[in-house]
Amino acid sequence: MKNKIIPVFIPHEGCPHDCSFCNQKKISGSVKSPSEDEIQNQIEKYISTNRGDSNFTLAYYGGSFTAIEYDLQIKLLRLAKENLDMGKIQNIRVSTRPDYLGEKNVKLLKEYSVGHVEIGIQSTDPYVLTLAKRFYGLGAVKDAVENLSNEKIAYGFQIMVGLPGDDKKRLLKTTFDLLGLGASTLRIYPCLVIKDTELEKSFYIGNYKPLDIEEAIELVKIPYIVFTSKNVPIIRTGLHSSESLGENGNIVAGPNHPAFGEMVTSSVIYDMICNLLDQRKPSTDLISIKCPSKMRSKVSGNKNLSILKLQERYNAKINLSSDENQKEILIEYLSSSHKLDIKDYILDRAKKYESDYNISR
Repeated sequence: MKNKIIPVFIPHEGCPHDCSFCNQKKISGSVKSPSEDEIQNQIEKYISTNRGDSNFTLAYYGGSFTAIEYDLQIKLLRLAKENLDMGKIQNIRVSTRPDYLGEKNVKLLKEYSVGHVEIGIQSTDPYVLTLAKRFYGLGAVKDAVENLSNEKIAYGFQIMVGLPGDDKKRLLKTTFDLLGLGASTLRIYPCLVIKDTELEKSFYIGNYKPLDIEEAIELVKIPYIVFTSKNVPIIRTGLHSSESLGENGNIVAGPNHPAFGEMVTSSVIYDMICNLLDQRKPSTDLISIKCPSKMRSKVSGNKNLSILKLQERYNAKINLSSDENQKEILIEYLSSSHKLDIKDYILDRAKKYESDYNISR
């Protein structure tokens, strides 16, 4: 069965903080929270498309859900649970901050059958968190995880790459601080400069320089590979925005691209191919790559960039072919053929990142 998300955005509702990078009204495309009727209509719209092959999760995104005014929180949870009990949806998901997941918060979520909580952690480095105006630490994250675990509620993490003060060393710390805490999902966002935020002011006066696309991809690959090596699903890389976010200059600067997630995957595959060819050092002017049809765009890269880079790097023509019956990626040259072992590469690369982290501590 496919799992489909029914997203409900609650911009800044209940959140008593204004983090330096955040403007949920721009990100979600909403100015006010939807009414109960509007949420119900959203649910009915989604489930009307079901052909019997999908489960649905109602997901409250956008604000710090567990910091919402208590009465409103109850209304939203009750609506969700009613639809769950009627079988219209099969799961309830909320997003919130780690410092609003105390025992009482979590027990309320359990009472209304919330099945998954996404914890917006962003970073575990004290310096980065202070600059972002997020005043909690790793201890708050561990407490939140313990409370959710006690109530047997699944949870995932959200990490933001490229915040003010962040760098590879601090990202490695965040990644390995969180790796052993039992997350069942991970989202990774590159930091963008959004209109009407404190970060926008810092950007315009020259106090903040956002990552470019290539820099962002290289850093995002760290948590992407490390968590993948532990079989934690990466449910998104890059901001899942409303259409309105891209309008009227709402994104001021930063590594924003509609295909950012696929570009990260393409970069990992490119690195794997280079790793194999660097070891084999083929003396040839023709290298063939065969891949499953569904992976062709990931192997070729955005606008064929990976193929162009490979041709330049190895001074050889790269012949890419794909077939729906092809089960793996093969690299062929002269009379030899080599299978790319994605699992082994991910494990080896994760070990390298762990070594980098241990050296940097």
